[in-house]
Amino acid sequence: MMSITVAAQTSASFIVFHFTGKSFSNKVFLVCVVVGNLVGYLCSITAVLLTHRKPRIAGVFGLIGSPAAATGLLLMIAMFLPSYLVWIVGIACIALFFVVALAFIS
Repeated sequence: MMSITVAAQTSASFIVFHFTGKSFSNKVFLVCVVVGNLVGYLCSITAVLLTHRKPRIAGVFGLIGSPAAATGLLLMIAMFLPSYLVWIVGIACIALFFVVALAFIS
C-alpha cells in the first residue's frame, strides 16, 4: 500500500511540474519531493522488514520515514501555491521537524 501512495504522490508532483512551468523554485521543490518520498519509502519499508528481528531499529526507521514522506507531501503542496504563500509550508515543515525531535527525545 505504501508503494502505491508514494508512487501516486511522486507522479502527481511530476504532473504539477509539467503544468505549472519549469521555474527554478519548482525544480527545487520537485527534487526535494522526490528525495523526501524516496527516503520516506525506503525507511518505512526497512522499518516493516525489521519489526520482528530488531524492533528498536525499526522504530528509528519509522520515526525517520514518516516525517520524510510528510515533508515530500508538504513540498508537493508548495508547488501549487503562489510564491508569496510558500512560507506557510515552511512553517509546517519546521513544526514537523520539532515533532520528530520530540519523538526521538522520548
